Amino acid sequence: MVELNLTEPFKATIDGRKISIRDMGEIAKYYQASGYAEYFYENYKLTMVCAIDLGYEVIRQLNKYNGTTEENAIATVVKKYALEER
Repeated sequence: MVELNLTEPFKATIDGRKISIRDMGEIAKYYQASGYAEYFYENYKLTMVCAIDLGYEVIRQLNKYNGTTEENAIATVVKKYALEER
């Protein structure tokens, strides 16, 4: 069970075990990449593993080109990897 401390920022536990700020960041990044992965998996001929990798690639594009939109980052990944629609 995840427990958040609403009186102190960056204090959380999972099953009673304290998680670090770095772990929280990785979980947040995984959650974001998973959302993009779901889109790729549903719309392109990919395995879920590949779709998750591409989800992380969208995040890299967003970070690399600060100010770009999600739509542009996704379009860049689709073009870069020549993805085939379902």
